[in-house]
Amino acid sequence: LKFVFEQAPQLLCQVRHSLPTLVKDAFTADMHVCDRITKRPEVSALRLQEDFGDRITTAESFDEEVKLFQYYLSTMELMIAAVKGRNWRTSAHFMEQAVELACAYNDLLFLIKHERMPYELRALACEFMGALYVDRAPFTEVEAMPLVRVWSKLYETVLDEP
Repeated sequence: LKFVFEQAPQLLCQVRHSLPTLVKDAFTADMHVCDRITKRPEVSALRLQEDFGDRITTAESFDEEVKLFQYYLSTMELMIAAVKGRNWRTSAHFMEQAVELACAYNDLLFLIKHERMPYELRALACEFMGALYVDRAPFTEVEAMPLVRVWSKLYETVLDEP
């Protein structure tokens, strides 16, 4: 692991996020993955989701873009496995290199909240968020909330309420 993440970062994919292209639709924001050495092909996560849907992880294709995206997902799985078990050295390294490795809090939150991203990617981002940012010291037990309410569309149904 030390070789991959410290001595040979060129083996990892480079990730960048793009801003929404439409003002009315925030979910046009995209994530692009590319090879660090050749800088090509740059793979759009939204385009792959449109082309393959949920089959993106199981698609057996000779397409370079699909292989690169599957490699990125495998890299995320490796990073999650490295952090689990409260491996402090690995966690500290990932936190220091969060921008370069695309595992900063905001990067992971972007993937989790984005409704059009591939589900496998969103699930890995959730797992990584929990392993890297939630399962941390001081490890005090917190009771779960008994009731959760979602108020996102309340304004459409109740307009006259104060």
